[in-house]
Amino acid sequence: MAIGPQPVGDLHQGTDFRRARPADFGVGLAQPRQPGALFCWQIKLFGGLQELGPEPCAAELEGQFRQPGPLALVGRDAELAQLRALVDPPPGESRVLVVLGEAGMGKTVLLADVAHRTRRAGMRVLLVTGRESEQDLAFAGLHQLLRPVVAQISRLPERQASALLGALGLVTDAVAPDRLMTGIALLTMLSDLSEDRPLLVVADDAQWLDRGSLDALVFAARRLDAEPVVLLLSARGNLPPSEFQRDFPELLLEPLSVRDAARLLDAQPRPPHGRAREQVLTQAAGNPMALIELSRIIGADPSAGRR
Repeated sequence: MAIGPQPVGDLHQGTDFRRARPADFGVGLAQPRQPGALFCWQIKLFGGLQELGPEPCAAELEGQFRQPGPLALVGRDAELAQLRALVDPPPGESRVLVVLGEAGMGKTVLLADVAHRTRRAGMRVLLVTGRESEQDLAFAGLHQLLRPVVAQISRLPERQASALLGALGLVTDAVAPDRLMTGIALLTMLSDLSEDRPLLVVADDAQWLDRGSLDALVFAARRLDAEPVVLLLSARGNLPPSEFQRDFPELLLEPLSVRDAARLLDAQPRPPHGRAREQVLTQAAGNPMALIELSRIIGADPSAGRR
């Protein structure tokens, strides 16, 4: 488990609440200490205070996109309906939606539901998850997105294929990246892929995608028209990455209502009761991940809720 001093809302991907052992340290439920951060957990570890971020590690997040069945969600009926309508029925023209919300609001889970539903309907799905450790690596996101279909690049016009292969580091001779031609190549490739069957492109945690990949995605998104391509992009906070701040519809995930937060908490395997339950509901402030993980911690060590 990677635990270290870090600001809430700027998390390291190694962070994983689920491997914490509450018996080893005291847990205090603390009020937010930064604007925009809905909650933080303070962990007394060997006499020091350190913060444990509100999302599981990247590998577990990516695994949600490949779960065999749909995910049960509480309090997100309207958001689910809006997202599912983008792919069911399969689109006849291009659609773009930017999903926003603070850490732990359920962006990844909602996108995973859509990806599962899309695959079940026979559509092709391409995925990329932004990684904080790769945000300074040029075209790392594009490499992740296109890796399953990299063989298709050879079908592009020669200049576009050369630019895209160069951006992905798949040519013998080093060439300077051509951002414009790379964007054109991505647009052509997405259009060509959608000719066989409708295509869903999911970019999760886009705030951590590298600039080159974001530029290529926004270039393609602005030019897709009659192609049956759906682009779903999620980002932490109330504003999308600057490249996507204009021209695209947005869906902001708000905290759960008091009623839905209580439903979610009570649905956990070992929900807290009494004072601990009220404390969790208050401190989580409607954040689904906070409700789930605090319930798990207190369930493993009931005395944690009294510290």
